Amino acid sequence: MDSRGRPFVLEINTVPGMTETSLLPMAAQAAHLSYESLVEAILQSAIERAEVFEKERVQREKAYSKGEKGRSWPTQATGKGRVSARSGNGWV
Repeated sequence: MDSRGRPFVLEINTVPGMTETSLLPMAAQAAHLSYESLVEAILQSAIERAEVFEKERVQREKAYSKGEKGRSWPTQATGKGRVSARSGNGWV
């Protein structure tokens, strides 16, 4: 998204089942929701999720930069059953 909250779209691929004759749009129509309204609702949901994820990312970065003690740092799988934990200065 740009600074004005407008999304950048590189491409739009139809999701299987999202043609106007597929079951999901038919179900939406039965609920008195047009195809266009269905697509807008899906896009709005994605935008709202992106906003939540961005807020969480900013909070995590602030916490990491402060080196907060007692916080549960996220872990990252390293393969072969090993997991690395994030410390204040990177993955260890």
